[in-house]
Amino acid sequence: MSEKFLKTRNRFIPFTVGIIFCWFGVLKFFPGMSPAEELVKTTLDHIFFGTISSNITILLLGVAECGIGLMLIFYEELKYTLLAAIIHLSCTFIPLLIFPELTMGLAGQYILKNIVIIGALFTIYPFNSKAPKMQSYYPEARKEN
Repeated sequence: MSEKFLKTRNRFIPFTVGIIFCWFGVLKFFPGMSPAEELVKTTLDHIFFGTISSNITILLLGVAECGIGLMLIFYEELKYTLLAAIIHLSCTFIPLLIFPELTMGLAGQYILKNIVIIGALFTIYPFNSKAPKMQSYYPEARKEN
């Protein structure tokens, strides 16, 4: 792959995922707009043992999602932002474990799409900037010495 393609990919993925984060985050500020609102409220209520109002937790979740989204869009503190995004997306699988009956159908699809987003974010995560670049498995892409 060309270096130009890799640079474009490394900017395009955070930008587009940032838009998704902002979109889903903004929906949480408008009651009834998010298709997963009830599932989110039920899950957060269960996680916090009902000690925090579900209306407050969903707003805080919206703020966090918008914050992560904006950081991805503006390519700020990318390593930490990607880590926050991956942790957040991993937490979205909790309802599958604690409320499997509520996640069959559309709600489950809404959650499972996060696997693709996590995979995309892992492709650009700077695990070790000093690590050698992977060699291509395609013979035509290898440089002959």
